[in-house]
Amino acid sequence: MTTPLLLTSALLAHVPHAFSTRVGGVSLGVFASLNLGNPSGLAGDARDPVANIRENLARITSAMGRGGREIVQVHQVHGAEVLTVRGGGPSHARAGDTKADAIVSDDPARVLCVRVADCAPVLLAEQGALDYLTLEYLAELTMSILALQRQRDPQAGFASDFLDVLPRLAPALRQQ
Repeated sequence: MTTPLLLTSALLAHVPHAFSTRVGGVSLGVFASLNLGNPSGLAGDARDPVANIRENLARITSAMGRGGREIVQVHQVHGAEVLTVRGGGPSHARAGDTKADAIVSDDPARVLCVRVADCAPVLLAEQGALDYLTLEYLAELTMSILALQRQRDPQAGFASDFLDVLPRLAPALRQQ
């Protein structure tokens, strides 16, 4: 079995994380090798089998030392939705694909996964009230999304947590 080639950042050494490459998976053909999803609208016989995608995800979490944990994903839509995953609570409000562009969680027992194709992923991590925030990189849009979510539910907590975390992370982000 080939081990996945994963990239990490020294700036986030305090939190388990990885950015995947295409190396170390089981998918074949146009999906070779570490494929994590199927394009929308692709005919069933042209899709990568779900078993391959699950195995690829399992290889990543195992390589991170997080094997066997629940993987929380969203269907990216370039919209204004944020999935909030609290410790002890459900990972999704309902069964099926959750459509969102950011995941916020205070549950280190889960693995958050954001798949991107034409966008750069961003991981903001801080110990405390907000542990992990993964999102697609469009800073102005992200701030708008989180502000909208705070208006919808002021008790959710993540919008103010994000605003507390950002100033502490900004100097390191600027250096990158």
